[in-house]
Amino acid sequence: MDRSVGQSIATLGYAQASKDKRIIACIGDRSFQATMQDVSSMIRCKLNCIIFLINNGGNNTVGEIHDGPTMLSKRNYTALVAAIHNGKANAGRQRYNARRNRRKQSRR
Repeated sequence: MDRSVGQSIATLGYAQASKDKRIIACIGDRSFQATMQDVSSMIRCKLNCIIFLINNGGNNTVGEIHDGPTMLSKRNYTALVAAIHNGKANAGRQRYNARRNRRKQSRR
């Protein structure tokens, strides 16, 4: 979707329509902020979705259209998903495991 914000969590609708498939979305941080409440519905409905969040800290779509500041404040998106899921979400597990493995290797 060219120059749109907030439309990319349409993953929820696709996942509801095709429950036997894994739906994958690749979205920016600003777009995610516009519709991040949909993650709660995905978790509650036990949908098989993967969201790759591109966290560049900016609002580049708006920056191309309007002058002025377009930087976003830093957010911990992994903690957000964990909070929605009462701490039981699988968000960020790969990043955590990668860090843990690097620490183990550096101790050797």
